[in-house]
Amino acid sequence: MALLPCRECGTQVSTEARECPRCGVPNPTVKPGGSFHENRRPGLDPTPASTIEDEQKREKSRNTKKWLLIGVAAFVVISVIGVMSNGGSTTGSSSVPAGNPGCDSDYTKCADNTDLVNHFSSYGTAQSQCKEEAISEAKYGSPKFPWLSPFGTYQTGSSGPTNGQMTLIEPDAQFQNAFGAYVHSTATCHYDFSSKQAIDVIITEH
Repeated sequence: MALLPCRECGTQVSTEARECPRCGVPNPTVKPGGSFHENRRPGLDPTPASTIEDEQKREKSRNTKKWLLIGVAAFVVISVIGVMSNGGSTTGSSSVPAGNPGCDSDYTKCADNTDLVNHFSSYGTAQSQCKEEAISEAKYGSPKFPWLSPFGTYQTGSSGPTNGQMTLIEPDAQFQNAFGAYVHSTATCHYDFSSKQAIDVIITEH
């Protein structure tokens, strides 16, 4: 227990005293306007509030940089995986622009299947026909298809303009099994543009 002079009368008072036994002043060892109590243990100085705030700011900055690096690394990994997965694919999507003259009204004038998918005005009919054929092939209940664009994937090449036939694929279909549960499946449709009919649809469970 340490003794310090009372801030009012100068009497030696215990640092643990709540008031001076002589003059009665409260907290006799605390200096007026002081930011901390003087009765701390010898050799142990309290950490100023400004130092604590600075350390918290530095810690927050370090955490922000860490999560930023993690986010960048995750983006790079996902991008690499996407490039690798598409590199050897034999299917395409309707996002590659082309534009052979006359392709919009005559599929035989399209440069290839991608040109046909992007520009032939009746390509949507092929998607609808393939969906209807897939529904008719369902053994149990009603299958589910992506709402936005069913059979949005296709076999690349030039079979459409050359032979009038293409393979349309729906990799995210769901068909019910005998127990009523929906099973993720791939529906592969062979379509003939000259007759405007789906030749057949093959359902493969994942």
